[in-house]
Amino acid sequence: MSDDGYGELAELYPLVKDRKFEGETEGFKRAKAAGKRFREEFTKLGKLKYERVLGFGGFGMVQLWSLLDDDGRATGRSVAVKLPTRGGSRKHADTTRWEMHYMGLVFRNLDHFVQLVDVEKNTPEAQRLTNNNAVAQPVLVMEALQKCNLFELISWINESREAYVQVQDEGRMDFPFFMNCKLGYVPNRVMWKFFWCLLKGVVGMAYPNEGNAGLPSVDGTSVREMIPPEDPDRTRPEPSTIIHFDLDPQNVLVGDLDISEHRHIPKLKARSLLVADFGLTLRWRNRWNDHIKTSRIERGKPTWYAPEQRNPMRATDPHYHIGWELNVWAIGLTMFNLLTLSHPVPNEDWFPQPRVVQSPRGDIVVETYGWFLIQPPPPNPAMAPDPTIYMERYDFTLRSLIARCMADDTNDRPDFHEIWTACMLGIAETDTRKNFNQENAALLSVGGDHYDPMIVPEVESDEIVHKFYQDYFVNPPARADPYAGRWSDQ
Repeated sequence: MSDDGYGELAELYPLVKDRKFEGETEGFKRAKAAGKRFREEFTKLGKLKYERVLGFGGFGMVQLWSLLDDDGRATGRSVAVKLPTRGGSRKHADTTRWEMHYMGLVFRNLDHFVQLVDVEKNTPEAQRLTNNNAVAQPVLVMEALQKCNLFELISWINESREAYVQVQDEGRMDFPFFMNCKLGYVPNRVMWKFFWCLLKGVVGMAYPNEGNAGLPSVDGTSVREMIPPEDPDRTRPEPSTIIHFDLDPQNVLVGDLDISEHRHIPKLKARSLLVADFGLTLRWRNRWNDHIKTSRIERGKPTWYAPEQRNPMRATDPHYHIGWELNVWAIGLTMFNLLTLSHPVPNEDWFPQPRVVQSPRGDIVVETYGWFLIQPPPPNPAMAPDPTIYMERYDFTLRSLIARCMADDTNDRPDFHEIWTACMLGIAETDTRKNFNQENAALLSVGGDHYDPMIVPEVESDEIVHKFYQDYFVNPPARADPYAGRWSDQ
């Protein structure tokens, strides 16, 4: 243990997607055989045209298919088909059924959730091949969002930063490369908008659109997630206890973005970031006994666990509330990943530390796992290194809000209304900041005398935000499939 009592501290390591070819493993062979079998079955529906494999794992795979109209013509829309690769896995089948339940019923048509797609509208329920939870091995057909997930976005940005450093170290930096290299960060203005989108997903889990039976159509009317208004006695309806349990950058997909070719600020549409993968989602029950609570709290990826998952006994302690606060932790950590482009490693050395953060009650001290973002309070400068200049260029209000979402104690995390208000203020303030400092915005903008593609500018011009969208969503890096060409004999 160190003198400050926190032991050896975790360090931040860049998040980079592993694209290595691992050989034709047994998992790949199962996926290849299953893909061929389901491809033949789905082609018979006459509504789908096979495109390619999006990914596979130990128990399932996802294929991309084009959606056809009744005459067999392309509609310009695509669907993702999630199918089993290990036929006898009851656990995987049950997980898929739960995912189908939450997508098709509980979160049906909500803006910030990936939706099921009905490609067998006139087929009796018992004869459906897809989105049928009665079959032994259910298959999901859902929206296909082909831009990227947030993990891929972070990985792309890290790769851009690595390429920039390499060119610089090798003395090959020239003006064309400097001007054309991709931005090495997510702009402050975009961060606030992403935070708001993630919050909408959490609000949708707290106040879902339940009770609408049946499958949504491709053209289903979307429903915006909203925080219910206060009653006359200034209370709100109790939020649900639905917890995602796997909400991290890999399971947040980039959806619709209004990106104009003209040089003005791109806009995020209502469905810009969508929450996906509900296989581990469940509704927490306080009536469960302690054994069930401590076993069910440990769900998801351990390196993204909330404090109440790292210490399962908290699930039995009435001081800690298990519910929406765990989803708030998840979006806080996702925002932390987006801001730092990194994740704390090793997990066992990642401890909370006290930091002074902003709250509606004024500045308060909170024990947080997001301490990397904020300077240590005096008189303990040795508790951790200060945030880098890269981090400090982001709004303190943004970093403070993320740190509070990552608070150790569930009671210290902000509620929906506070995050919503902070995001609205953050979006408005950062979008108009350039208007009050146009000269500085021009100097720091693309082509300006003080432009740096790797450092967040103090004032972000519309051109900076436009370049970010162009770099990663209009002209994104190639999404290389290490197994490309190996699926051809399906």
